Amino acid sequence: RSFLVDPDMYAWVARDCTDEWKDPPMAASCLKTKRVLFSGDSHMRVHYNSLLAFACDIPDAAQKSFHTSQCHAPGFWSPCWGATVCLEHNMLGWVDSVLDLSKWDVVVANFG
Repeated sequence: RSFLVDPDMYAWVARDCTDEWKDPPMAASCLKTKRVLFSGDSHMRVHYNSLLAFACDIPDAAQKSFHTSQCHAPGFWSPCWGATVCLEHNMLGWVDSVLDLSKWDVVVANFG
């Protein structure tokens, strides 16, 4: 099995959050004021939905029939008030000059 990037060369480390979210309020507190981008195929949609449901009390944000990119900026009623969480439907892994990684606090990507 070969990898484009050797996974043993990198370790995921949370920058401003605890390593483990034990409950939704802890996750929501970590997300406040953060900009999070999920980029990829239907597997990323599952993670996007899971995060928004667990931390922000927004169930099924991205439906399976949606093949478009979308963002949620939860309102003041949400425990994640102040966060921006986006899903970029990108099943082929295209990265173009429009994507500016400096605009995101966290980028989660997979391409199948």
